[in-house]
Amino acid sequence: MIKGAQKRMIVVRTQDSPVFEEAYFVIRGGKKREERDMIAEANRIIDANGADRRKKKRNVSRAILFFLCSFMSGSAVGVAITLAVTYFAM
Repeated sequence: MIKGAQKRMIVVRTQDSPVFEEAYFVIRGGKKREERDMIAEANRIIDANGADRRKKKRNVSRAILFFLCSFMSGSAVGVAITLAVTYFAM
C-alpha cells in the first residue's frame, strides 16, 4: 500500500483546439494556492507553449504579403524606367 500518493490535478478540456483534446496539470504539494493563481499559471504555460503557432502563422502571412507588395512595386518602377528611357531615346 502506498501512503501519501494523492495528487491534485486540473483537467482542461477544449473543443476549439485542433491539436489538444485535454490538458492535465498536476499541482505540486506544499503551500495552498488560490484557484485564480493556478488558472493564471496554467494560462501562462499554455501561452508559452501554444500561442506561438498562431503568431508564426500570422508572421508568415505578413512576410508573403510584404514580398508580393515589394515585387509588384519593383516591377512597376522597372516598367516606368523602361518607358521613360524608351520615350526619351526617341
